[in-house]
Amino acid sequence: MKIITESGFECEVNEKIRKDWRFVSAMAKASDDNGEIEKLDGYMQMAKLLLGDEEERLCKHVQEEDGTVPISEMNKEILDIIKKMGEELKKQ
Repeated sequence: MKIITESGFECEVNEKIRKDWRFVSAMAKASDDNGEIEKLDGYMQMAKLLLGDEEERLCKHVQEEDGTVPISEMNKEILDIIKKMGEELKKQ
């Protein structure tokens, strides 16, 4: 399914990902109940599972002028992709 985030990032996401054990496990790690390191690890796993080869393209999309990729922006984009995926699935 095609997803377009609020910032304009476009990607293709396999809708079956929401039922993938690895993705659900990564989401659980990324929850607010865990420490910052575990949450970050969860977000990184989610990005890899959601985006695959397109992860680097997302990094470039949120990259700052000095070349750094803000964690907060990556988290925001990943959560937006998940939200949009849910909205698309509800339409079906």
